[in-house]
Amino acid sequence: MMRRVPTLSLAAVLLLTLPFVTARAQVTPAAPEARTFAVEADATKACGSDPVVWVNKKNGIYHLKTSRWYGKTKEGAYACKSEADKAGHHQAKDASGTGAATPSTPPK
Repeated sequence: MMRRVPTLSLAAVLLLTLPFVTARAQVTPAAPEARTFAVEADATKACGSDPVVWVNKKNGIYHLKTSRWYGKTKEGAYACKSEADKAGHHQAKDASGTGAATPSTPPK
């Protein structure tokens, strides 16, 4: 004698999966990207009174103009400091006044 396996209706399946589908749809929006510039003069003009920083795009760290790595890391660009902060970038801990030791070789 075969036992009949109960089947779920389409409506029941939707009701059971709906909480999981809606939970995934509520994703927090990403932070806005900072405008970046290849030329320092363009960044200076666009930023106005906001300081220009050098953002290392690979690791999200930015360097102030007083840093030895300003304009020198391989994967970087100039940006406005306030925009870099809003995009989630943070200032490097180097010779720009934070007191941390400066590495002997530039980051790659």
